[in-house]
Amino acid sequence: MIEKGFQTLLDMLAKVGNVPPGSMDEQRNAFKKLCAITDGSGPAHIATCEVVIPTQDGACGARLYTPKDAPPIGPGLLYFHGGGYVLGDLETHDALCRRLADQAHIKVLAVDYRLAPEHKFPAGHNDALDAAFWLRAHGRKVGIDSAHFAIGGDSAGGNLAAATAVALRDAGGVQPLLQVLLYPGFDPSGTESFSAFSTGYFLTAQAIADFTRHLGIRENDPQSVRVAPDVFAKLEGLPPAFVATGGLDPLRDSGQRYARKLRDAGVTVEYRDYPGFIHGFYTMANISAGAANAIGNLASALRAALGT
Repeated sequence: MIEKGFQTLLDMLAKVGNVPPGSMDEQRNAFKKLCAITDGSGPAHIATCEVVIPTQDGACGARLYTPKDAPPIGPGLLYFHGGGYVLGDLETHDALCRRLADQAHIKVLAVDYRLAPEHKFPAGHNDALDAAFWLRAHGRKVGIDSAHFAIGGDSAGGNLAAATAVALRDAGGVQPLLQVLLYPGFDPSGTESFSAFSTGYFLTAQAIADFTRHLGIRENDPQSVRVAPDVFAKLEGLPPAFVATGGLDPLRDSGQRYARKLRDAGVTVEYRDYPGFIHGFYTMANISAGAANAIGNLASALRAALGT
């Protein structure tokens, strides 16, 4: 049974379901307004500052969240927002990052990676990996202990986190202590959940197809394996993972499948499925007590992994 807050949201969206999506700017503004409704503002006492991270293609922005009484140098989470590689930014996930910083008592560095279709694959994946390499080398500049960090994201950001964890392992050196993969954006084609929840449950099959088209992966591009670590990557030797899915999410089964593959490769996995939850629930704490509880579960996992 769907949770009441999510049903109210779906009913509201159904009333405007025939409105044309509009330009990309209009879609992004609409998503930003929706997140403001579903997620509110988060704890105001979390300090923030803007950060510029050098990358192979120039630089990308980021935002650092610091809880009260945080040590000068301490553990942290490198976070990539969701939105299908097309939508979302630092503002849409500001409340979630504030809640994680507050409840896990860690610093959170949220990355404003480049979005498609203006910046096609692998631009966003490059930014994510460059941010991780930068954090490993220069984390102390933002008060994060480079030996005690986690890497994570939701939806498309979960894909970025998973792909970046694989690349960091392959590169050697210090590894994240935890992967946080929240309804990660892997190809759900052919799964039961994709068939059952392809329309009417917030994330639709059409939206997934549109996001994939905007991302612009070229056929036979050898780099395309980076967007599908669940299919192509060797998973042995990866950091422990926290994987969460929603029971009414078309991506449920592909996330569950990745958790199972990680376990089969010898990786420690905490997998949580939330029945009655739709895609995007981690940014819906303002309308759902269950989503707020899920954030608390994630914060507990971060504290256990990072020793806070």
